[in-house]
Amino acid sequence: RNLIRMPEVKNKHMMLGTAFHKALEKFFLEFKNTNKLPSSEFLVSAYKNAIEREILTHKEKEELTEIGTEGILGYYNSYKDSMIIPEAVEYNFSKHEVYLDDVHLTGKIDKIEKLSSSSGKTGYNGDVKVIDYKTGGIKTKNQIEGNTKNSDGNLKRQIVFYKILCDLDSRFKYIMTAGELDFVKGKDGKYKKEIVEFSEKDVSELKKTMKEVYEKIMNLEFECRDEQG
Repeated sequence: RNLIRMPEVKNKHMMLGTAFHKALEKFFLEFKNTNKLPSSEFLVSAYKNAIEREILTHKEKEELTEIGTEGILGYYNSYKDSMIIPEAVEYNFSKHEVYLDDVHLTGKIDKIEKLSSSSGKTGYNGDVKVIDYKTGGIKTKNQIEGNTKNSDGNLKRQIVFYKILCDLDSRFKYIMTAGELDFVKGKDGKYKKEIVEFSEKDVSELKKTMKEVYEKIMNLEFECRDEQG
């Protein structure tokens, strides 16, 4: 699906996630541009506008408006006193020509926050934390790391992948020293942010895996994953 860019119909959960991302993007861009924390009304309005753009039945739209408004308002109230002006919002690597050997890499980071103003490395503007929004269920640290029976470690690999992108992008004038998963949807009024730690070994192993997968794709070696084998 990703290789040939096959269009995919979004379900309600995907639409909810898209609306959350769009609302937070607009909210933090406003925060960055004005140096003033926008109101909760601004964030709720941004969410409702995002839902209006989705193709939904009237009943579905009412349902997602109610669920999402409650969720995103809870997010605002939980973090309004600790929110900081982001360094970047929706940082896009697509036109930066990032390569790992012959492998073309791309991606988009939801939000970047500065951790320090001096990285100690010539030409760089400091250390940063890369933040990725998640609208699925809240995960434990062990689930993120892939240390439980029903987890595969993909959440951690996503953060490690961002580290690789940042390091290889000549236009990225920061050093990514931290990653964070921000579970923004909330459940029963509970929200969570989880720092994801990574090592040089994590980075080198993922680089090796990406090269191997790329080689298989180029050789048209695709595993059959259906139940029939």
